[in-house]
Amino acid sequence: MTRTGFSRALFLALFIPTLAPADELLPCKLDQGKMTSCSRIVACVTPPDMVFVGRGFGWNHGTITGKLDGANCTGSWVGRNFLGVGEARMSCDNGMTGTVFFTWQDSLTGTATGRGLTNLGQAIRAWSGNNIKAYISRETGKPDARLMCGDQEIPIS
Repeated sequence: MTRTGFSRALFLALFIPTLAPADELLPCKLDQGKMTSCSRIVACVTPPDMVFVGRGFGWNHGTITGKLDGANCTGSWVGRNFLGVGEARMSCDNGMTGTVFFTWQDSLTGTATGRGLTNLGQAIRAWSGNNIKAYISRETGKPDARLMCGDQEIPIS
């Protein structure tokens, strides 16, 4: 699996269209080269510390779906835009839109990270992959590491 292909499959999980709320925390299956490939996506939008939980589907490009503090969100992603970086765009039924630029970070956990902005100028920090907890634990050196969005814990296990 190539680094580029892997990062694209990972971050596609950021924002996908037909996701039932109960499915948001279920594991995804990475299927190399297939549009059915799935990856979990979590993000923090600040202020006011809103948590996004969703999935991305596809390979090299695809769709995103999830929820941002109860609002339904959908979008699309591409593993490499005209600048050579990953890009995900989403819109939510509460009127919020956002764009995240991402890069592949860790081959051992298959994690991608990104940053972006909403249409209201709010910062977005995002993580994608099916082993986000292992990545955060390795980065912090804490086996019980947690990912926080303000006072809220982002579900990564």
